[in-house]
Amino acid sequence: MNYCASCRYRRSRCSSSCPLAPYFPANEEGERNFQAVHRVFGVNRIANILRQIESSDLRDDAVRSHILEAQYRLQYPVYGSVAVIVPLLHQTRQALLELDRLLNLLPHNNNTSTPVLNDQETSGNDNPNQEILRPPPQ
Repeated sequence: MNYCASCRYRRSRCSSSCPLAPYFPANEEGERNFQAVHRVFGVNRIANILRQIESSDLRDDAVRSHILEAQYRLQYPVYGSVAVIVPLLHQTRQALLELDRLLNLLPHNNNTSTPVLNDQETSGNDNPNQEILRPPPQ
């Protein structure tokens, strides 16, 4: 029987009821994902979370989310996944502003459409979390 990355790490026998086996196979990617999740969250915490979730689809999503968060937390120790999310939000906001500007330039539009972003989103000064949402230095 093949060992999953978790059982291989613990040097224990991998049973058919191992809750981590479907998510951390004994290949290179599975071991890399397991090591990241183990360093950030710990094996017991992940196993407990998986035991509490009844739906297999939700378990899959939970494991994928924990893998991504662990990888980002190892890559960006201070910001974690926020270091990726905030610049993407900024790019999205800039693209929506550009779209709004271009829509207003169309001859058939005549400034009658509602803006893509409202005034509160475009001002930036009304956001109390502006300091938190500032992208991390490169």
